Amino acid sequence: MASPDEGETSAAYIRVGCLAIGAYDYISTLSTEIAIYKSQYRARRISRQCALFILIRYVSIAAITMNGVGHFGQFSPDACSHLYLVAPLFKVLQALSSQLVLFHRTYSISQKSTKVGIGLCLMFLASVPALLFANIFKRQHALTPGNNCTSGNDSGTRIAWIHYVVCMIFDGVTTVIASTYLWRYTREFRQLRVYLRRLTYEGLGYFVLLTAVNILNIVIYRGDSVDNQSSGVSIGYIATWIMSQRVLLRQQGPVTVFVEDDVPSFDFANIRIDLERQPTASRSLVFAASSRTSTVGNDAETTKSNYDDLLKRTASTEGHLSKPVQVFIRKRSETVSSCP
Repeated sequence: MASPDEGETSAAYIRVGCLAIGAYDYISTLSTEIAIYKSQYRARRISRQCALFILIRYVSIAAITMNGVGHFGQFSPDACSHLYLVAPLFKVLQALSSQLVLFHRTYSISQKSTKVGIGLCLMFLASVPALLFANIFKRQHALTPGNNCTSGNDSGTRIAWIHYVVCMIFDGVTTVIASTYLWRYTREFRQLRVYLRRLTYEGLGYFVLLTAVNILNIVIYRGDSVDNQSSGVSIGYIATWIMSQRVLLRQQGPVTVFVEDDVPSFDFANIRIDLERQPTASRSLVFAASSRTSTVGNDAETTKSNYDDLLKRTASTEGHLSKPVQVFIRKRSETVSSCP
């Protein structure tokens, strides 16, 4: 069995490693964040996806910071008894922010289905008291020999693992719903099969990774070490932050997604009804637009050249296209034209 000093050392290493990963991800996505803010400034409003991006990014940073301050800071017993719930509360806020990201993704993929929206709303509302209960009820604070303040469950009340079960249930339900709709779209829109499969695999990858992290934390919280409980959650903070952020950033490019809520990332879902009313030739133009924009950044010069021809053909048929489809094509034109 490891000595207390060895346990504290391993807990510190886990936190430092998570902080390093978080710092690297923040720096690597900083240029994208600046580009997003510029696009919002030009649009003179903040879109839902941009708001979710800011929420998950900075709530996660706050949660990681609070967790690190408690471990590396110096606290008196009285100060620790007043502050030990701050980190668990930010843990709840991060989990709810991640659920909002998945809510938005699944709701968009479902073509804003009323049933899906109501079902996800009920699940989200039910998860709020469950997460608060799991992270606050009979939570105890503990001071290490170095006067570091941490918190966890004692051996007689092990309920914090409920937090991860709730998260896995929400993640699993949203993944199943989104994957079901994407599979259905794959059969209906063969021209978008590659894009739809990419969305499906990304959703499944998100679920698998976070489920693995959640199971790890469940195992840790079933143990007796408060140090391990508090440090193990750092892995969950980082995984939730990075994966939730990637869900937003990888929805057809990092910048154009955040400009217009009327033309969200899942264009194929939101214009599906309009496409069904269009002539076959018009539908082919829209599918061509989508397939060309999916290659932006890989062969930009070829894409621009091809897109010039596409716009000429679109101009002759634009009068036959509904307004949502016209907006879709114009947005994709702007995306390609802005490529260096």
